[in-house]
Amino acid sequence: MRRLATAAALLAAALVALPAAAEETPPPAAWEVLPAPDDDGPRQAFDLTLDPGQTHEDTVLVRNRGAEEITVDVWATDAVTTPSGDLGLLLAEDTPRFAGAWITPDTARVTLGPGEESAVPFTVTVPGNEQPGDYVAGVVVSMPREETTSAGERVLVEARVASRVYLRVPGDLAPAVTVSDLTLTRDAPWWNFWSGDTRVDFTVANEGNARLAPQSAVTVSSPFGPLAAAPATVPLPELMPGDRLRASALTAPGVPESLVLPDVPAWGVLTADVSVLARLSTGPDAVRETATVSAVAVPWVPAAVVVLLLGRVAVGVVRVVRRRRAARRPVPTRPPAPHLVG
Repeated sequence: MRRLATAAALLAAALVALPAAAEETPPPAAWEVLPAPDDDGPRQAFDLTLDPGQTHEDTVLVRNRGAEEITVDVWATDAVTTPSGDLGLLLAEDTPRFAGAWITPDTARVTLGPGEESAVPFTVTVPGNEQPGDYVAGVVVSMPREETTSAGERVLVEARVASRVYLRVPGDLAPAVTVSDLTLTRDAPWWNFWSGDTRVDFTVANEGNARLAPQSAVTVSSPFGPLAAAPATVPLPELMPGDRLRASALTAPGVPESLVLPDVPAWGVLTADVSVLARLSTGPDAVRETATVSAVAVPWVPAAVVVLLLGRVAVGVVRVVRRRRAARRPVPTRPPAPHLVG
């Protein structure tokens, strides 16, 4: 049985493995892809600024690290942010719409002997009517090959490695970040009168046209004060325009260690405040967005026990008071019977 399995990897300084599209995970690629050095020296990624209608020529290096000759395909496509926050590539059958469509390698196929390296020129042409903003793509080097799974099945695996291309079209940059879908849930044992786990989930979206590096801080408070000594910092990846990511912060003793809950009961209304500060990846400008959500946190079983106990105490107090009042009330006496004189 033959199946198609596709794996992708995207290079910044090192390979970043992306999820496979089939059950089997392909082995690491035997080649690497990296930008050719420029006048400033080695580069980890292509970082370009091009006006609408401008053309730029550059070079990517493809190096065979294996002991066998390989023939690889060279092409380009748009890069996307996965739900986990990693930077991935469009599938081979998907048509790029932005920077990936503007890149044209000079050659579509390269053959390399063991240890050989090839410089592959490519051209970037920005459409004349393109809008200002940040775009990201990948110059991809891929090769299909047959592998045998642990079950003895023959599968066709396509390994992909790419070098990132960050491209900015100058003009009016409008950085914008939003925080939405904020939820607060509480998880504590039924018998616990005091602190339990508090989970805050929220969605961060880059609604502008610039690449953003966001930082978030989450504070959860009860009527007795904050539940943690310091705000929880939720790691967030770089967000490209249009990216939306679901993030969460778990506030619990020792998770993380800097967020140990103080010994205060978390009764009543809990309030979560989420603040996201997003800076431009290539400048000092920043935008901030905040959101707040509240939830009632009551340990119902212990609360019911307390209410019952208080009720019994109240009934007992009422009975004691009634008995004391009855004891203090004077007992009426009858007047003596009259004596008859005959």
